[in-house]
Amino acid sequence: MADILRYYHVEKWRVGTMAKQLGVHHATIKRVLSSHGIPKSDFLTKGSMIDPYLPFIMATLEKFPKVTASRLYAMVQARGYPGGENHFRHLISLYRPKPAAEAYLRLKTLPAEQAQVDCGHERIIGQLNQLATLLFKDLFHTKRFVFRAWAMCSRTLTPQRRLHI
Repeated sequence: MADILRYYHVEKWRVGTMAKQLGVHHATIKRVLSSHGIPKSDFLTKGSMIDPYLPFIMATLEKFPKVTASRLYAMVQARGYPGGENHFRHLISLYRPKPAAEAYLRLKTLPAEQAQVDCGHERIIGQLNQLATLLFKDLFHTKRFVFRAWAMCSRTLTPQRRLHI
């Protein structure tokens, strides 16, 4: 890894030259350079047809960061770009500014610390009262617990039955 960085920074070697000299795949060289903070656009192996249009492309992306690569291709083609659209879109992905990373807090819970509860009402045939059913599912385990009780409109709230599913 130190050889790759030395060849890149001091000797100014290209990716292909380093790969041939060290006997490794060029993707390995690119991965090492990327992991040390060198943008992929900096170590393209050779000049590209897009190079004369880069100042215009960078200014456009800075002013309009959400412009599509297809629209940018039409704008550059009108200025004389002779290359194809698919390769142009690939090259634009290397130069497009990356969105800022968002921070997320990963929620870690212990067993039986969190659960999901769903409830519903059933009408018992021949009776006027409704029966409330609660389904309790522990998120850590796969056990479910069903609790049935008379609905709030009933005179009693005693449990009808408990079922383990």
